[in-house]
Amino acid sequence: MPVRRASGPASPTLRSSSSSVESESYELSKRTSAPPEEFTLGDEEDEDIEASSPSRGLLGDQDKNYTTVVSSRRLKWSVCLSFLRLCCRRPGSLRRRCWQVSTVLLSAVGLLLVFTFIFNPSYTKTQYPENYAAVTNAVRNGGGVNPQEFWRGKSGKKATKSGRGNPAGEKVFIAANIIDADLINGAWGNAVMELMDLIGGGNVFLSIFENDSGPETKAALEDLDKLIAESIPKAGRSIVSTTLPLAAIPRVKLPNDKTYVKRITYLAEVRNRALLPLVGYIPSLGRWGITGPPQIPKVHKPAPGENESTEWEQVPENLDPKDAPTLPERWVDGPEKYNKVLFLNDVVFDPVQALHLLFSTNQGKYQAACGMDFINPFKYYDTFATRDIDGYNLGVPFYPYFAPGRSRKALQGVTDAVPVLSCWGGIVAFQANVFTKENPVLFRSSKEPYWDASECCLIHADIRAPNATYMNPYIRVTYDLSTFGWLPMVKRIEKLFAGPHWLIGRLVGMPWSGERRKDVDSGGYCGSWKLLVMKEEEEGRGWKNLPVPEDRGN
Repeated sequence: MPVRRASGPASPTLRSSSSSVESESYELSKRTSAPPEEFTLGDEEDEDIEASSPSRGLLGDQDKNYTTVVSSRRLKWSVCLSFLRLCCRRPGSLRRRCWQVSTVLLSAVGLLLVFTFIFNPSYTKTQYPENYAAVTNAVRNGGGVNPQEFWRGKSGKKATKSGRGNPAGEKVFIAANIIDADLINGAWGNAVMELMDLIGGGNVFLSIFENDSGPETKAALEDLDKLIAESIPKAGRSIVSTTLPLAAIPRVKLPNDKTYVKRITYLAEVRNRALLPLVGYIPSLGRWGITGPPQIPKVHKPAPGENESTEWEQVPENLDPKDAPTLPERWVDGPEKYNKVLFLNDVVFDPVQALHLLFSTNQGKYQAACGMDFINPFKYYDTFATRDIDGYNLGVPFYPYFAPGRSRKALQGVTDAVPVLSCWGGIVAFQANVFTKENPVLFRSSKEPYWDASECCLIHADIRAPNATYMNPYIRVTYDLSTFGWLPMVKRIEKLFAGPHWLIGRLVGMPWSGERRKDVDSGGYCGSWKLLVMKEEEEGRGWKNLPVPEDRGN
């Protein structure tokens, strides 16, 4: 048949073209996604095919055109098949390249992690300032630290010297509010007793105030009291487990005439109760007709405005002294002799680090010095009470924690004294004269409706001493043992987080300025528009968040 004779000679040409396409497929993937010129059949190539056919003279024009069309179509199908094969190969090639790039990146990150871990850690013990050696050596020379379970009678005879961590013999008042029975019976209770022994029984007084936390907590505190009496008999202690009625706490009055107990007002009262054995009197005692320690015939002179209602605050009146919460059984003898006050939350902490916070931070030159508390190995917890030295809220809550500014720069310089306006961090040391002077600074809340500020921030504002409050990043605490165990590891690599921290901060527009950031004297920088209130008795335990109206009571 004519068509067969015409197509026979064309077959080698088609196979050659197909082979050429296949041989160019990898080059194609390197250069362009469009077919190269060799794959485009123009008129000249069609004419060459016709000229090579031996039956050209026998075929008419119609057969000639038909042969050319068939040849062209077969070549184009060959090109399409080649592209399909190329597309099938491409995903594998891309996967290989992605795998190669990922391997290189992961290797680089791994090397950077190893390098940072070994050569560029952050806030490790080997980086302690020189003055920390005084406490460290004193502890070592006195026998070191007792095993964690020693105070529960599970580690044999005591081989350490009491007071070994307090080379200057300073007197320390430890105040705590704790409700976790497991921590009292475990890590927290053990660390507190070790800390008291390190300070020295004759130089330490422990005051715990617990409010209506249940029988388990009460039993745990009773056991702790007995252990301290047996093991550190010279130590002063006041452990009060009682019920603080909401009826005794001032109530905020809203524009709609409803009244509530602010959660911060309640927390301030609880913290002041822990201070009571040292300060001797707090304003709430006056509402019950109590003027101070029962054994001391002292008549307290009310300060101006004390226990007086205002436009926005209603102070309870005519309270029956018989219903008053339990007072401490023991009070500090000679409060003016005390040098330091240490506040502890229900945290897992290292007692030697607590010594460094008390005696070593900024060589002892501070009015308040805070540690840092972590809810997980990376995330700083107490953002509510922390403000940088310029009054800004905390940045993204992982290293370096602060938005760009003086506080961030100091922290990245690996100093033990990062200047801030306020902090708490689960553990904080104060100079005792803040609380033992004639008009002591106490915890308080804002009396303004719909404006809340942490009592742990306001107390720093009320101290009103320039360059007086510091955060010490060497001192870190957590709320569980597992997280505490990870902290040394994270310290060694946390400098790598600075880049992502800066990027996230830029993306979300940090630092965020509070509405009253520049209001330093009255602590306006501590607050924000919100209202947290205690639930009434019929609502059950706990607290709730009330919505803030648009007019905010103005």
